Amino acid sequence: MRIEQRHGLSFLALISLSLLAPMNLESEAMPPAIAPLNSSGSIQSASTDKSPSTESIASSPTASSISPTPMAQSQDTSATSAEELTTVVVKAKGLSQAAAFDQMHDSLGKLNVLSEDQIAQTPFKVVGQAVQELPGVGVQHDEGMPLFMQIRGTDENLNIITYNNTLIPSFVPSQSAVQVDAIPVGVVSNLELYKTILPNMDAQGIGGQVNLVPRSAFNYADGLLTAELEGGYNPEFPTGSQWTQPTYSGKLTWADTYQLGGDSKLGILLTGNYDNHNFGISDVEATYSSSLAVTNALSSKSIDQYSFRNEDYTRQTAGLAADIDLYADADNKYYLNFFGSGYDEWRDPKLVTDFNGIDVVTGDTINPDGSFTVTANNSNANDSQGPFQVESELTHVLTEDRTLAGQLGGENKFGGFDVDYKADYAWASQDEPDDYSYTFVNGTPLGGSITYNNSTNNGNAPSFNTSNLTGWNAANMVFSKVKDGPSNNYTNQFGIQADGKFDTPLDAGNTGAFKFGVAARTNYAQYSQQTWEAKASGSNTVTMAQFLGPADSYSYPGAPGGSYDMGPTLSPSIEGGANLGPFKGAGWSLADPVGDLGADWNSYQQIYAGYAMYTLTSGKMTVEGGARLEVTDIQFSWNNAYSSLYNAGGTQELANVSDVTTEWGSTYYANLFPGLGFKYDWTDDLVSRVNYSETIARPTYEEYVPAVGADSVVPGTDPTNTNNVQVGNANLQPMTSNNVDFSTEFYPQKGSIFAFDAFVKDINNYFTTNYALTDSGQGSTVSFSNIPYSQIYGYELQYQQQYTFLPWNLDGLGIRGAWDQNNSHGETTPGAAWTSLPSQSNLVFDAGIFYKKYGWTLDVDGAFTGKNIFLVGDQNSPTGPAPDIWYDDYFQVDAKVEYVFNKYLKFHINGDNLNNAPLRFYTDPGPNYPIQQEYYGPSFDGGVTLAFN
Repeated sequence: MRIEQRHGLSFLALISLSLLAPMNLESEAMPPAIAPLNSSGSIQSASTDKSPSTESIASSPTASSISPTPMAQSQDTSATSAEELTTVVVKAKGLSQAAAFDQMHDSLGKLNVLSEDQIAQTPFKVVGQAVQELPGVGVQHDEGMPLFMQIRGTDENLNIITYNNTLIPSFVPSQSAVQVDAIPVGVVSNLELYKTILPNMDAQGIGGQVNLVPRSAFNYADGLLTAELEGGYNPEFPTGSQWTQPTYSGKLTWADTYQLGGDSKLGILLTGNYDNHNFGISDVEATYSSSLAVTNALSSKSIDQYSFRNEDYTRQTAGLAADIDLYADADNKYYLNFFGSGYDEWRDPKLVTDFNGIDVVTGDTINPDGSFTVTANNSNANDSQGPFQVESELTHVLTEDRTLAGQLGGENKFGGFDVDYKADYAWASQDEPDDYSYTFVNGTPLGGSITYNNSTNNGNAPSFNTSNLTGWNAANMVFSKVKDGPSNNYTNQFGIQADGKFDTPLDAGNTGAFKFGVAARTNYAQYSQQTWEAKASGSNTVTMAQFLGPADSYSYPGAPGGSYDMGPTLSPSIEGGANLGPFKGAGWSLADPVGDLGADWNSYQQIYAGYAMYTLTSGKMTVEGGARLEVTDIQFSWNNAYSSLYNAGGTQELANVSDVTTEWGSTYYANLFPGLGFKYDWTDDLVSRVNYSETIARPTYEEYVPAVGADSVVPGTDPTNTNNVQVGNANLQPMTSNNVDFSTEFYPQKGSIFAFDAFVKDINNYFTTNYALTDSGQGSTVSFSNIPYSQIYGYELQYQQQYTFLPWNLDGLGIRGAWDQNNSHGETTPGAAWTSLPSQSNLVFDAGIFYKKYGWTLDVDGAFTGKNIFLVGDQNSPTGPAPDIWYDDYFQVDAKVEYVFNKYLKFHINGDNLNNAPLRFYTDPGPNYPIQQEYYGPSFDGGVTLAFN
């Protein structure tokens, strides 16, 4: 408590000092050069930009080149000594955080901008890491990487990501959210977070929209040619050093501008990067007896299954971007830009040991210390997965994810009438050509007992003692089955857009502008899967003794003795050539061809839009009003593979592939989205806004296409019960939200901000999971439905400043931070009381401290995303109510140290996940009931950046 108080007093003291500091708000004139592009591709006006064009005065490398000048804002360097400033740098307009704050200041709606310069001072390599610095953005992690982002407590599927305002589709078949760990930060410039959606923007984004701004050659006045080389090491490889490889990456950027004669200029920028990252995962997962068909478990801490997992990953990420800008003259401009990124990820191998049917039931023992001793051959066991059994599995998965987006467009001025237009294309795909798993089980019943205790350590690292278990050896672990489940998903998207704008003459001191436009977008998405399987025959003699792996245990933080005994493990050599013969052979066939067909689907979406808006400026006040109309036309097809979903009686799938029929469906709706904004500039440094907007979120493919997953599992029911299926709801309505935002921003000095925002979102037709018993009453059908009303509301604080007014060397010190407090409620389970909405974290914050002086940059950042509901449980389960599953609090600390030798050379060292933050899920009744906790360990890398101009 005292530590928190000291931090709070320090924070307030620094704010007070900043308010007393002299302000430097005079804008310097922009040099005679072509202005860079803004996020929409239009030319920024030098006369209206508050940011200075330079941070020091000399000819030298540009913002992305090497520079020892540390400031994120303009400052007078005339008194700086030669030892302190070895080079001076021309900073291009728009790349500094000071210019980013100016863009936020001038925006009519609530906008947050993260500059290319500020991203570069952190160790962040992908967009998912960088967006955590934007106020109100929480990130869900998996495999040690930031996977999906949530804005202002909204589910990730309710927000969109754009590239130069072109929607980026998702490559995840069950999501509309973009996986933000697949886009390297090196292929983009600034990040813009729009929390107010204006009529001239795509209406999607209940929480907001993140726009990735392309890099432009005109942002680098003297051209650019840089190369960055990096190498590193991840010490947390639980599988052992025999699989450890170094990590390495590289990035190359070239940009230049050309005078074509007269006023014509051409800018070309190319950038590419590659990253090879190796890492390991230590994972323990649990299934509690109370959530399965175990009627006589003696304790709520009784476990039905413990799964000990040891995973080795290699991820190769690549990105490429290009931008071509042609300024024919002051009134005509054209551009072509694109980026492509993605990764190949090998999970090779993933080793798993499962202990099934270990419920503590009558005949077992509850020990005085709270541990359980479970007898392996206990005849009283009443377990949905059968008697006590040990399974050993090796999995090999190759996942190939791809994202691409680009535009071709222009802007022309005809007297007082401006037009801009573009055609865009986007592509996203996820292909899993290999998804092998090899499973062995004990061939004869095991004897003796095991003892486990998950009441200590908050359940995070349970004790698990197998020393009294008999018959558990490689010779008794016999082949059970081998499976392969390749799948493919892709989205193909085309769009066009045209806008017009003209000023309207008004009285002196007042200005008005009318803007209107039309847009159309179409996309085609497809998903398909196949499941191949070969099972053991009656004369099976293949044992694990022929394929023993390298270790019987693996490290796990906090585990008794520092590791868990996995027993005999499989060797990756099991996948090699001739070794597949005993398994696949003549028995290799489609495991469930009907189920595979039932999971396949196609979707074709067309969205047409038109808008009109008017902006009036009178003195310090600006008012804007308008509306947007969007018409949605969706057609889709799927395979009717489960008769119980469409015919009365019976729960079995259709017997033959020939019985499967293709079904078609469609949905059509039109929505009008009004918008109204008010902005008042109290002073040059203080601005307030009030905005009203209406936004939309369309269902994901999984939610509206009535395809059925063959391996669907209903939460809280027996995962081996094939009667449990999941099916989309073709009648699901789109979600709409009425949003009110209030914001006030104060800029105490250049490059600093202190902001307060409050918001409320009244949401209609929120999507929720809907459970219903199958006709036989033995399983559940999971589908989706709308609830009439829900709400999210909260407030945000943002503060950032470098204390240039401090004496001595303290003027290099700076602090940044953002605090987001949210609440929500909705009837996510029919008939139940209002609860928090899924993915809504009550608290999200990011805090950083940095020092920039004498060529040094030191940056430490901590990002926190609070606990939130990951999956709504089934309150009508035939085995009793299934609890919600929660994503637990996540806090990660990263750091970077950088030193600039001269304008040609700098070096850096990065540290990621320095606090070894785990991924953690738990189930009700609380956090001491974990169902998954995986560790990755910290990672470190370092490198050099070379500039050749």
